Amino acid sequence: MNNPGTLATKQVGEKGLSVSELEKLPKVTGKELLLGTDCAVCLEEVGAEQPARMVPGCNHGFHLECADTWLSEHPICPVCRAKLEPMLFDPSDVNP
Repeated sequence: MNNPGTLATKQVGEKGLSVSELEKLPKVTGKELLLGTDCAVCLEEVGAEQPARMVPGCNHGFHLECADTWLSEHPICPVCRAKLEPMLFDPSDVNP
């Protein structure tokens, strides 16, 4: 018997970032992005004065709203799929 619910079911992955975790990520402007100004989430250019979010570790940048929307659902960079590890949010454990 064919159950449509089981065919399209994906394994539940990790949840995205919380609001407090998002607030700890680097917030910059478009002119401060290191790896280009194209937002991979919406495919539009990030303007020089627009607020942007940079993913620590890989330094990929996105419009602030695009990044926060994506990262609240997925704890990985939309470009390179680098996982945002918990140590990024608690730097006191890294440098005592």
